[in-house]
Amino acid sequence: MPTGSVRATWVRSTPMTMRVPSAVVLACLLVTGSASCANDDQCGAFHLCKAGACVVRSILDDYRPVDDTLGTVAVFIGAALAAGGGLGGGGIFVPVLVLIAGMSTKQAIPISQSIIFGGSLVNMAFNIGRTHPIVHERPLIDYSVIVMFTPMLLAGTSVGVILNIVFPTWIIVVILLITLGYTTFRTTMKARAAWKRDKHQYALHISMAQKDLSTAGEKGAIVGIWLVVLAVQLLKSSRPGSSSLFGIAACSSAYWTVTVFFWAVLGALTVAIGRVYAARTERKLTCGWKPNPSDVVWTSRSIYLYPLMSAMAGLLGGLVGIGGGMILGPLLIELKMPHQVVAATSAMAVFLTASSAIVLYATLGSLIVSYAVWYFFVGLLSTLAGQLVFIFLVRKYNRTSFIVIAIAVVIGAATCMMTVSGVLSTVQQARAGQDFFTFSSPC
Repeated sequence: MPTGSVRATWVRSTPMTMRVPSAVVLACLLVTGSASCANDDQCGAFHLCKAGACVVRSILDDYRPVDDTLGTVAVFIGAALAAGGGLGGGGIFVPVLVLIAGMSTKQAIPISQSIIFGGSLVNMAFNIGRTHPIVHERPLIDYSVIVMFTPMLLAGTSVGVILNIVFPTWIIVVILLITLGYTTFRTTMKARAAWKRDKHQYALHISMAQKDLSTAGEKGAIVGIWLVVLAVQLLKSSRPGSSSLFGIAACSSAYWTVTVFFWAVLGALTVAIGRVYAARTERKLTCGWKPNPSDVVWTSRSIYLYPLMSAMAGLLGGLVGIGGGMILGPLLIELKMPHQVVAATSAMAVFLTASSAIVLYATLGSLIVSYAVWYFFVGLLSTLAGQLVFIFLVRKYNRTSFIVIAIAVVIGAATCMMTVSGVLSTVQQARAGQDFFTFSSPC
C-alpha cells in the first residue's frame, strides 16, 4: 500500500467493532500516547487500561487466542500467495488486520508494511542471483524496468494519495471496483492464456548480440531513487496540524514545494535515463541486434509512453489504496514479459517501497513494536514457504502460469476485501449522520 495513503485512510476507515474512546481520552492518546482511564472501554483500539493509564497492547503480554490467531493465519496465507506473483499484498493485509485482527486502519497500515518488508527480504534473497529464463546471461530482475517504471509509479501514487483524501469514500469504492475488477479480469484472462500456452516451451535461440551483462549503472540509479524517495518522505511526513522531523508543517508552502520538487526530480530522472536507454538501443540495432518478443525495448517513443502508463497506474493505485507490485505486475504482464521476470521485477519494486516505508514508520514511532516484529516474521516465513512451493510447482509441471494465477488470485481477493472494508466504512459514516457526498480538503 502506498505510504502516503496513511493519512487518507485514518479518516476514511474504522473497524466496525472498534471501541470508541471519549473525545478527551482520544485527544490525549493522539498527543501524548497515553491517557488516564478506569477501564479498557475508555481507551482506543489496541490500547488497554493498566494502572489507570491507557497503554498500547503487546502481543506478548495480551495475546488474543481468536483475533490474533485468525489474523496470523490469514496473513500467512495471503503472504504465501503474494510471494508467487512478486506482490506486496498490502491490499489483503490491511483489510485482514482491520476486519479480523481488530486494528484501526491507522495501526494496520504500518503493520502491513512490516509484513511486506519481511516478505520482500525473502523474495530478494531468492531472486537476486537467479538468471533470466530465456537469456541466461541476464539477471532475472529487469533493472531497466525498475529504473524506468518506479519513479513515475511513485510520482503517480503521491498524486493519487492526495485525490484519496479529497474524494468521498463512496467514489473511491466505485473506482476501486472498476479499476481492480478490470485488472482482475485482464489478469485472469492472461493466466488462462498462459496456462494453455505453457505446453509450448520457449525457443532458446539467443544470439550473442542480445547479451547485456552490465547492470551496475541501473543498480546505482535504483539506490539513488530509493534515497530520494526516503529523503522526501522524511522531509514531508507529518500529520495535519503538526510538523515533520525537519519542521515542515503539513500543507505549508514548504510542504508543497517539497512535493512538487519530488515530482520534478522523479520526472527528470526518468527522462534522462530513458534517453540513455534509447541511445543504447539505437546503437545495438545498428549492430544487427534483434530483440526478443518478450523484451521491453526502449525507443524514443517507449521511454515516454511506458513511464506515463506507470504514472497513471500509480495514480489509480494511490487513489484506491494499493501500490507496488499489485500495480506493476499486471502492467508488465500486459507487456508480455516472461512470468518469472514479472514476479522478480515486481518483488524488487515492492522491496524498494516497503523498505523506505518501514524506515519512515520506525522513525516516526508509528509502529506497534511487538505486533510489527510478530508480523514481520509471519511475512518472512510465509513468503519463504510460498516461494518454495511456487518454485516446486513451476519446475515440476513446467508451468510458469502459476505465477500469473497467483497474481490474479491476490488482486481478486484484495478487490473483494477492500470493497467490503470501504462499504462498511461508508455505512458507518451514514449511520453516524456524516455527509459522505462532500469532497474534502487535502489538508
